[in-house]
Amino acid sequence: MSLNAPVEAGHTFTTGDTLTATLLNKAFTLARAVIPTPISVANGGTGATTAANSQKNIQAMGRLEAWVEYTDDGTPVTIGTLPADSFVYDIKIHVTTAFNGTGTDLVEVGWSADQDALSTSQDVSSTGVLEPTHGASDGYNSTQRTVTALYTDQNSDASTGKALVVVLYAQVTTEP
Repeated sequence: MSLNAPVEAGHTFTTGDTLTATLLNKAFTLARAVIPTPISVANGGTGATTAANSQKNIQAMGRLEAWVEYTDDGTPVTIGTLPADSFVYDIKIHVTTAFNGTGTDLVEVGWSADQDALSTSQDVSSTGVLEPTHGASDGYNSTQRTVTALYTDQNSDASTGKALVVVLYAQVTTEP
């Protein structure tokens, strides 16, 4: 069963259910439900799987987003807080109005200690949905971090430019 509508609280998923979301007119598969098989009585189990245990395999998915504009040149824009024990699996930059500086116009995503931790510098001088090169800290993050996007206009002379920066992540199991 594919769910194409809002899921109500208390909905029970079954093996094979596909959870999808549409973001920036592109569908993403968020998770495929995998419900554990009950442990049989013969193997020392009770033969039952509780609803709570069945739901453990569906991890929390999250999204951070913020608009970056040409007036933000050199000033990090807070996108949101990435929780501890999360896995960043995608970053998109949707440039709705091209940045028009006479030099390079770049956006990178990271945090204060490493501004390109999640994505390296992406040219934003043309419109469209961009898939930046992922940075060195993309993937698993054990600590909570404030994620920012930094727009840099090489000559500080842009008069237009606007982009939506989206970071998609999953809450995952703590590293052992």
